[in-house]
Amino acid sequence: PRRAAHFGRQHILHTGNGALLSHASALAWWGVPGFTLEPITIAIPRWRRVEDGPWQVRHVTVIPDEQRKLHQGVAIASPALALFQVAGDISRERLAIALDRAWSMRLTSGSQLHALLDRLGRRGRDGIANMRVILAERGPGYRPPQSGLEQRVLNTLARAGLDVRIQVDLGGEEWTGRVDFVVDDR
Repeated sequence: PRRAAHFGRQHILHTGNGALLSHASALAWWGVPGFTLEPITIAIPRWRRVEDGPWQVRHVTVIPDEQRKLHQGVAIASPALALFQVAGDISRERLAIALDRAWSMRLTSGSQLHALLDRLGRRGRDGIANMRVILAERGPGYRPPQSGLEQRVLNTLARAGLDVRIQVDLGGEEWTGRVDFVVDDR
């Protein structure tokens, strides 16, 4: 991790102003499981040019200012933006799992993701169709699975055709607790 941190900082510094650690590298830097830092991926404004190096450069049209973050001393895309950046590179299922993991880690939220979809959601953008479907499935009040085990159980129940609510509070006005899963029609 220390070598990777130094490596990441050096590349961001080398590429200059406006560069961000991005895509899968950013998700790894934020600690989202299932992603690796290397190969280092850096996003820069479309008009900038950078010398070749041991990194992947992604020229981007839009990097909203509020999605630029500083994390562990590195300029980096927010977790929400990084999810949109990888949406065209990975399967819908893997994207849904990554989105739920980032959300359950409190790196992002449904409101942040929906706001970013409104901002970036033009036709033709890689992965937007997948992101639209995933966010439509996660309506108001959605709570992501809190662990990988919950995610696997949820996937198994969904494949069995069961409509499942997760992380459900019980007890009405007198809260009695929370259960991981509720199957209403059974």
